[in-house]
Amino acid sequence: MKVTAGKLFIIFFVLEIAIYLGVSSIPYNNPGLYNAFKLEQSSIVSQPFITMWLSIFPHNLLIATIEFIVPVIGVIFFVYSITETSLVLAAEGTVHYHVSGLFLAISLFLLPDTWLEIPSYAIASAMNIYIIYYLITLRKRNYSTKRLFTRLIEMYLFIVLELAIAGAVETWTITMELANYPLNYILERVWPVSIPAFLLLIFLFRYINREDRKNNIRDMDYSNEY
Repeated sequence: MKVTAGKLFIIFFVLEIAIYLGVSSIPYNNPGLYNAFKLEQSSIVSQPFITMWLSIFPHNLLIATIEFIVPVIGVIFFVYSITETSLVLAAEGTVHYHVSGLFLAISLFLLPDTWLEIPSYAIASAMNIYIIYYLITLRKRNYSTKRLFTRLIEMYLFIVLELAIAGAVETWTITMELANYPLNYILERVWPVSIPAFLLLIFLFRYINREDRKNNIRDMDYSNEY
């Protein structure tokens, strides 16, 4: 099977969702973790829109950057990061709501910022492995290091854009929640704005990784000749 950025992304995305749902469903009575999370959360959501966005976006980008550029360790950090996030949800569900954190995890999927943010970490980790694969097979495939560098820059800028949009949508959602707007009101506003962003990101991802698709077609044509 040919290794492509798209295939690696799917693998990491499925793994991410599995860890997220699995760990968050664990009964986790940890008041210390929950209180630390609420303290950090309150310090962020009490800020104005731009300041809040500047708290959320750089933090998420730092996580994705580590996952992207640090060989192998970035993937380990990916697993650690999503596990830690899931444990926070598990603790919040157990300590505060007295329900499984799985319900909280699933409820977050109602919001578009979740669907914007989570894939970015899977993409970052996928590119981490893809870089290693690319370098190992560089001579065999007769690809240039210049093309690799260009593609890495493109994918990193893609992640920056995705997380910037996710942070903006999340900040907007939080401001409406703090204003006590009902959930249906919030969803009716954030989703119509987010759908064009999804379409743009899908187009950009496919465009940046167009070379993988061309190589797959070329390899299929070559194999059919024999």
